[in-house]
Amino acid sequence: MTKPIEFGKFYALIKGAKDGKKEDELELVDLVKKYSKSEECDSAFDELGKIFCNVGLQEVYKYTGLKEINIISKLEGSVWKYLELRMGVKFKTYLIEKMKSHSREENLIEIISNKWGIDTNFLEANIEALAVYISEGIVEIIY
Repeated sequence: MTKPIEFGKFYALIKGAKDGKKEDELELVDLVKKYSKSEECDSAFDELGKIFCNVGLQEVYKYTGLKEINIISKLEGSVWKYLELRMGVKFKTYLIEKMKSHSREENLIEIISNKWGIDTNFLEANIEALAVYISEGIVEIIY
């Protein structure tokens, strides 16, 4: 049995960056760089989840047009409404869709399936739930 996946460090660093801790923001950038390289993964879903954490953070920056979590987290409701209108999609939905499209564009299901010896259909069947899980954590802290 594989150990459960969790991204507590990722979320804690986002929280620290939100609270204005520069060292946490710098560590967050380093962490997602490691995640994007699939370093230190324990399972197929851990690897995919770490990649999704990286994609999610990059897409937060793209959606808002800002690069500092501290500033992004202070955006008022009217700004989020404007961003939703400008982007044509709600923030959480945007993150989920970007994670899923990234997995398709980079052929991650097949690559990760081959690497970990896991059925592609099983990975594909669970990709949305993983994207939702990661996105909800990001949105809960930032929004």
